Amino acid sequence: MLLSVEQVTKSYGDRVLLDGVSFYLERGDKVGIIGVNGAGKSTLLRLLAGAEEPDGGTVRLDPGVRMEYLPQNPVFQGERTVLEQVLLGLNDADRSLAEYEARTILNRLGVSRFEQSVGNLSGGERRRVALAAVLARPCDVLILDEPTNHLDNDMVLWLEDYLRAWKGALVMVTHDRYFLERIVGRMAEVEDGRLFTYEGNYDKYLERKAARLESERASERKRQAILRREYQWVMQGPTARGTKSRERLERYEALKDVFTTIPEKQPIRRLSKGMQKQSAFWLALCCRPDILVLDEPVDGLDPVMRRQVWSLLMGDVAQRGTTVLVSSHNLRELEDVCDHVGIMDHGGVRLGRSLAQLQDNMVKLQVVFPDGMTEVPSDLPVLHASQIGRIHTFIMRMSAQEAEDRLAAYSPLLVDAVPLTLEEIFIYELGGEDYAVRDIVL
Repeated sequence: MLLSVEQVTKSYGDRVLLDGVSFYLERGDKVGIIGVNGAGKSTLLRLLAGAEEPDGGTVRLDPGVRMEYLPQNPVFQGERTVLEQVLLGLNDADRSLAEYEARTILNRLGVSRFEQSVGNLSGGERRRVALAAVLARPCDVLILDEPTNHLDNDMVLWLEDYLRAWKGALVMVTHDRYFLERIVGRMAEVEDGRLFTYEGNYDKYLERKAARLESERASERKRQAILRREYQWVMQGPTARGTKSRERLERYEALKDVFTTIPEKQPIRRLSKGMQKQSAFWLALCCRPDILVLDEPVDGLDPVMRRQVWSLLMGDVAQRGTTVLVSSHNLRELEDVCDHVGIMDHGGVRLGRSLAQLQDNMVKLQVVFPDGMTEVPSDLPVLHASQIGRIHTFIMRMSAQEAEDRLAAYSPLLVDAVPLTLEEIFIYELGGEDYAVRDIVL
């Protein structure tokens, strides 16, 4: 894996652009990022490129991976020539290799005066110089924000051919749907702070998004019917209620201090998606259920409200013994709140154990072998192995102590056991079952 983004959040003031976004980039991936204006596409690219820091979560570029980033509005400092700007920062070896490529690309982009000062260029010419700079430099990952801006049709066709033939990984934002259709193999849409990914080009994205939205609408219709019935019950006068009914109403009133932004008199269907989710929790918790079944419970909630909701749920678990069954893709969040975890695959439960048992049954080790020993011993039952420098990383299906005992025979200089996250356990438990995880490094 070249680049990983895990549970990233980013806000500007009260506006949440990205909320718990995860994204992974492998070698050879070509990904198109789309979304309405202001959704957070350019913000996501800046986070990927390291031009901005996330408010929460992690963005990790693997060691040794070279990245080039084209922002929407590149800024040039100083009075360098065009060629100097394109080759800026390269060492002598990389510069000699890149200069011929730079001249070729500049010519194809309509910039032929290499010794001209960039300060004398038009805005469109500067943009093309910035594009030439990221294309000419040796790199493994290209991040491009609207790369076709200020290009004529011939330039766009040339760039399309260039990117299709390029062997590195690509992430780009563009409003040119035809350009996307001919280049990318995966689409990612930023919507309401979330990131939805779709395998295939733009046409496949349209098909699969339509199917997703129809499924969501059907689920929403069912949920709204339940909410309306419960809401109508809550708003009835208290005279006809028994003791249990009064408890529900008291609970309803007590939770007003948590769900302060919800307008009680407004029909639920007119509320935003986030407020509808909060309303669902408010009404469900009023019932004090013995068993609570939750499907992606905190999607659409801001980070503060997510914490509030989990705190309420865990309070009911501790005080009333409520049983909570949660289905979620947010494995990091489940790891914090769940005692028992089940992993489903192809319609069946692949495994179901306590979280502690899962973690005891699989271990990640970082190992340094003595000088001269570079290969992984063939008799070690390793699920996955990777190496950076002298440090080997092994995933093994056994306890940490068992793994260390097996490795002791090779007199390692260092053995460090690292607890696996639930996300890592999920990946390696499913490895080999139609999941292509051979090259995943965690």
